[in-house]
Amino acid sequence: MFEVNKGDAFRILAAQDDYVQVESQDLRGWIPAFYFSKKAANIHTEAPYEMIVAKEVPVSSAPGQQAKEPHLDLWAGKVVLIKKSYEDWVAVRIVQYGAEYGADMWVPKSSLHVYDPVNAKEGRLALHSTIYDEHGHIKDEEWVNSVFIQAETQIDKIGSVYQIIGPGGQIGYIRVIDFIPNPFIDN
Repeated sequence: MFEVNKGDAFRILAAQDDYVQVESQDLRGWIPAFYFSKKAANIHTEAPYEMIVAKEVPVSSAPGQQAKEPHLDLWAGKVVLIKKSYEDWVAVRIVQYGAEYGADMWVPKSSLHVYDPVNAKEGRLALHSTIYDEHGHIKDEEWVNSVFIQAETQIDKIGSVYQIIGPGGQIGYIRVIDFIPNPFIDN
């Protein structure tokens, strides 16, 4: 995967469905054909702001396109960063494995809510957080930020906790106070 910017020059190698294969020096890849259309001039760059996914939504590689296989679904409660818009669509950036995922992914703006930390299910671990198993024992494994809340529950020894899932499918429990409800905020 690579990122291109307005004005970058490419040689077109092939076209298939809604994509164009391009090459530029030592870069080669497929780009949605939308970006070569006159409509692409109507993409607006915005000051970045966060929103929350309202209900599970598949992402598209260009505004207005149907999601193609393999696709990525954004879960309800996921925090996204908006940097671009086109008509009723927005390009979202996400945090994946502790870092911002660089490719634009487009979703209808109607699938998002205004950011409110109370509704965020995705966030980061506070510094010096402890991860527990379901019995309240400390887990001895490394965790990568960010985390996603699966449920809120109680553990006798600890009290109110969130069951969380990490990027690699890890499952653990943290104290509610150890959850920072925005993966774009550093500790």
